[in-house]
Amino acid sequence: MRSIAIVLALLSIGVTYARAQESERRCQESKTPGKLPAVGALLDSARAVADLTAGEVPAEGLLFSLIYNDDDSLPQARRLDSAATTAADLLAKSLRPRRPTEYWGVRVRVMGGAAPALTLERSRYCPALPASIQARPRQIVAVIRVGDRERPIGTTVRVIADAEISETGQVWEIALLRPSGVREVDEEIVHHVRIRPFLPALLDGTPVPSRLRVYGRTDKLWERPSEFGVEAAFSITMNP
Repeated sequence: MRSIAIVLALLSIGVTYARAQESERRCQESKTPGKLPAVGALLDSARAVADLTAGEVPAEGLLFSLIYNDDDSLPQARRLDSAATTAADLLAKSLRPRRPTEYWGVRVRVMGGAAPALTLERSRYCPALPASIQARPRQIVAVIRVGDRERPIGTTVRVIADAEISETGQVWEIALLRPSGVREVDEEIVHHVRIRPFLPALLDGTPVPSRLRVYGRTDKLWERPSEFGVEAAFSITMNP
């Protein structure tokens, strides 16, 4: 019973941390595309205005999110200022197909009144974040072989990795941009990043694939001779 309580407590801590991270994301305007396209390049603006303004448009207008991906020629259209889907369905009828390239998004604002109009705005992008904290540094005993980096005891080496994270928070690919120099330690760093759960990046609230820069360090704790070379212990800390 006690072990179950401990597991539940740890799960609760993880959920609480994830929610805290969700609220602390450093969201900002999306930088993709570099230049906003013309409204007419994305949709039939005349039809969209006619369809959407046929009903009552609020004084603040209607706001939609268009999320493009690398598989479909048409984006996902979603209304941001309401849970209602009728207006989004109407807007979808006016969308123009585009050649799939990558994940990117824009916002479409519809203004009613005497001179109805459509304008484009940048989407809101929130980068991916780890779903849990690294409670303590990971320790590994590795053999320093010929070709590995030699360093005195206590030497700290900074490491940098790039992780490609899916829209579900899974790590797809990892590239070590600045390795520790010890093969077994680098393999442990890649393994640690690969199995770690992440909160996926969000584009106007929609989960999207992304790339995340991960920083860390390795500290050499001790070393001793072994039959294969020099055996050493390392402490590995990754952030985030």
